[in-house]
Amino acid sequence: MVTNESLTSLQAAGVINPQIAAVANGLECSILRVVTASQNGSSSLQDSQAALGGMIGILTTLKQSGTLPADITARVNAYITAAEDGLAAFSKSQKGLDLADLTPLKPLA
Repeated sequence: MVTNESLTSLQAAGVINPQIAAVANGLECSILRVVTASQNGSSSLQDSQAALGGMIGILTTLKQSGTLPADITARVNAYITAAEDGLAAFSKSQKGLDLADLTPLKPLA
């Protein structure tokens, strides 16, 4: 998985600790399940909210670790803002993930 490779690189560089990497890797599985469900037309609002909430949590933990370079911290902040905006939009629209609404973000590593 892409996230796993990025996490391995960040962990090897001493940027994140193994516990954060393990939680983030588990979160990737949850998010992948939501994306797969939306491709099949079966994504629910609750699944989307749970995935985004988990993403916000792990990104906030990563940011607060204090080990990230400034440029990576800025990108993490942008990801947190995007996830919070997505969470607010899903809650307002009362629908699950719509892949047509997504735009690419710059990778962390």
